[in-house]
Amino acid sequence: MLATVSLITITASLLIASLYHIYLTINIQKSANQRDEELYEDRLSIITPIKNEPIEIVEKYIKHFSQLTNMVKTPIECIIVADYTDNSMFNSILGLLSSANPGIVIVRRFNGVGGRNGAINDGVKLALGSVIAFIDIDAEPPQNVIASMAKCKNVCISWWRICDKGVSKVSKTIAFITEYGSWLYYWCKSLKNLFLYPLGSGTALKKNLLTSIGGLRIDVIQDDIWLGTQLIYRGIYPRIIESMCVDAPKTLDAFLIQQRRWGYGATDILKRFGIYILRSSTPVSARVEALTYVLQPLIAALGGFGLLLSIISAFTEVVKFDMLHTIFIALLVLSMILESITVNKFLKWSRDPLYDTPYIVGRASAILAILSIATLPYVLAALIGIKIPYKVTPKEKRKRGMPTTIKIIAVVFTTSLLASIVRGNTIATILTSLGTLASLYTLARLR
Repeated sequence: MLATVSLITITASLLIASLYHIYLTINIQKSANQRDEELYEDRLSIITPIKNEPIEIVEKYIKHFSQLTNMVKTPIECIIVADYTDNSMFNSILGLLSSANPGIVIVRRFNGVGGRNGAINDGVKLALGSVIAFIDIDAEPPQNVIASMAKCKNVCISWWRICDKGVSKVSKTIAFITEYGSWLYYWCKSLKNLFLYPLGSGTALKKNLLTSIGGLRIDVIQDDIWLGTQLIYRGIYPRIIESMCVDAPKTLDAFLIQQRRWGYGATDILKRFGIYILRSSTPVSARVEALTYVLQPLIAALGGFGLLLSIISAFTEVVKFDMLHTIFIALLVLSMILESITVNKFLKWSRDPLYDTPYIVGRASAILAILSIATLPYVLAALIGIKIPYKVTPKEKRKRGMPTTIKIIAVVFTTSLLASIVRGNTIATILTSLGTLASLYTLARLR
């Protein structure tokens, strides 16, 4: 019984995700629906929250914006809001301002109330511009993005491209996953005129609009998705502008931290504020798609839950193939075929020689299979209402190493696979072999 339920849940997870991706990439227009531009550029205030960031990352950011402010005609200011516990680190950052553009200012917070969202709200209070942009410390927006943000009528989004894909198989694979998601959920959705959720880094909006919403909530992790629920409720559709260069995690450890936080944050928003999407005056199809986007952590967690059931089944059941299993195996294969179609479209669009097909796809599949299990406790915690410590994705370069979580997953799946073979549980053997191959491949090849 458990093996059958496991197969059904895994198939449902992959099939829903692949059908959603197919929907996003078919019948699209030839050009993106760009934001409605005004005839003039407003003063732009860029808010960048930082917390104990390495000095070299802050220095790179300040140099980038100093060059930008000297190149663009747009009147801009950059407000860096710092939560620093180390006085010497903060003083080192202050020393960088001597050679920086006077439009860059650093504000230090001592209470840290509200974390990142509270820092942004404090920066907005000091902003002089009528347009506010949220940009993280690791981003490198080009000149045209800054100009487009200054012309933003309501809400504009500069979607992500990866600046430095790194040299390791891990960093390239994480960059691939990030750019594939950005292409799907921003570029493709803009071509279909669907609702775009703001990005935590790369979003610009009118200051009076943000003020009317009440600023960012300080009791949510995913402020961008929460802001999206408020915008769709008001019938405001963000518009896409040019892409912006950002960094992606370079290690599996950092990627796990990022994805766990996103999984918890998105599920928490869905649970508490999903009603705003349902109550929106936008068309039903738009609401369904917007809700599906926020449901993605739950959809992935469904697959992770199915893999866990297969582990239990391997030790407790003896299951033979029947017609029902054959049908769901066929659907499982179909979902993989459908996903390969959308991935192939992305690879043709990207034309990036660093994405060595088909190896990059195999590595991404292995990582995502593990993620479905590693993020499952965080998604469940959000559903139940258990608070977890807020962790920011590490931006500094860290030593490569294999997270303990993945080592444990590999041991558990390998043991379960052997148990299923001994007991003659055919379904559990098939499913646990997927987890075993993914985890062992990750351990062997993605260090």
